[in-house]
Amino acid sequence: MSSNKSARQELERLFGKKCMIEALGIRYIPKKERRKIKGYTKYDECLTFHHIKERHNGGKATPENGALIKGYNHRWLHTLPDYQKEQINEALQQYKLSILARKIEIDENGQT
Repeated sequence: MSSNKSARQELERLFGKKCMIEALGIRYIPKKERRKIKGYTKYDECLTFHHIKERHNGGKATPENGALIKGYNHRWLHTLPDYQKEQINEALQQYKLSILARKIEIDENGQT
C-alpha cells in the first residue's frame, strides 16, 4: 500500500470522507457545473491526498501533513500562486485542529 493511500485512509478515519476545501467553504462547485470543467473525469470526485508541505520540499505522506481534497479542487489548488496556496494550507491545518480539539474528551482524572 502506498504511503499516500494509508495517510489518506487515516485522514478519512479521523475527519470523515469529505473534501476539506468544500467543508471550509473555500470552493464548492455544484455537480452539474463540475462536469463542465476542462479535463473533468469521474475520478475527480474521488478524494485525493494533498501534501501541505509538498513532497519536493521534504513533505511526507502523513496525516499531519495532509488534507483530503476532491480531484478537481486538488488540480485547482495547484494552479494558484504560492501565497494563496499557503493561506489555504494554513486553513486546512486549522480545520483539522478544530475537529481534533472537539474530539478530545477529558475524564475526571484529567485523562484524554
